[in-house]
Amino acid sequence: MRIALVGPFAPFRGGIAQFNDRLRDELLKRNHEVQAVTFSRQYPGVLFPGSTQYDPSRSGDARPLVDSVNPVSWWRAGRAIRSGKPDVVIPAYWTPHLAPALAGVLASAGAPALGLIHNARPHGGSVLSNPLGKLFINRLNGAVTLSDSVSGDLKDMGFKGVVETAFHPVYDHFGEPLAPEDARKQLGLPAAGPVLLCLGLVRRYKGFDRAVDAFGEVLAERPDATLVIAGEAYDDSLDAAMKRLSPEARKRVVRSPEYVPDAQVPLYYSAADLLLLPYRTATQSGALAAAAHFGLPVVVSEAPGLAAPAREYGMGLVSRDGALAGTILEALKPERAAALSEGSRSMARKASWSRFAEVLETLAQRC
Repeated sequence: MRIALVGPFAPFRGGIAQFNDRLRDELLKRNHEVQAVTFSRQYPGVLFPGSTQYDPSRSGDARPLVDSVNPVSWWRAGRAIRSGKPDVVIPAYWTPHLAPALAGVLASAGAPALGLIHNARPHGGSVLSNPLGKLFINRLNGAVTLSDSVSGDLKDMGFKGVVETAFHPVYDHFGEPLAPEDARKQLGLPAAGPVLLCLGLVRRYKGFDRAVDAFGEVLAERPDATLVIAGEAYDDSLDAAMKRLSPEARKRVVRSPEYVPDAQVPLYYSAADLLLLPYRTATQSGALAAAAHFGLPVVVSEAPGLAAPAREYGMGLVSRDGALAGTILEALKPERAAALSEGSRSMARKASWSRFAEVLETLAQRC
């Protein structure tokens, strides 16, 4: 099958680019012909809150044809895709900012379109989310989502095409885990005591402030614990929670405020005993998918996109509101931690890219 993938690829940073790169590798492995088309400009600087849109540890060869704010480039990118005579075009979608550009590309690509929908609505939301989203989904023949909640959002937005709910495959591209003692030494973390990890861009919806609030209670029973918060801040949601901690508790928090490039991700996962995902909202999580690769247990909120895989694979505990500290302490008990780690490895075996590619192939044939 000739397939055109459209979206961010390396050297763009972030989970969507990681997903596209890994999907491309899997499709090539399955003997498909794959065109990879990416952005020449993904976000204008005024719309991007981070320090850079690129990961210096990543490189790639996708064709940078789409300028998100230049309609002429959308037409040219679509024509370039059309020249490859694809059987299907698979655009990645997660933010309404890119909806006009992706719709414009599809309008001139001349092939059936199968949307890969990470989020049908953005985490923040806006009055333009639905109108812009509809502009894009109206160009699709079918869609694959990574969770039931996103499939529901698509239907609520009036999408009439075929929708298949799949899953987030395990991020297995980070290489083998390191010895915990070696990873901790490289990161300057204590050799002894449990390490709790919050990793990713700091945004309010991720609830890292909840982890900070719970950490004070955790220290009452585990004074040797360390909380690591690694990732660039897009807002000030951590500030008030850090001020609520006692001076002694703050000494047990390690804050790495830079974006974590792919090359450093194995260090953090290998050093940790537990990944904390106390999200206020979530449709799915690349951080959880990476945890499975490293056999790392998780504690998650009741957000369906997190609670469902944690329970399905037995890889984590689900915390009710206000009960995060107790849930963390339960997950750190040796027997419980061993069982959760085995559940995490179970997800790594079952949520494979091969299975995900089969879902795409089957639905592409129906489009």
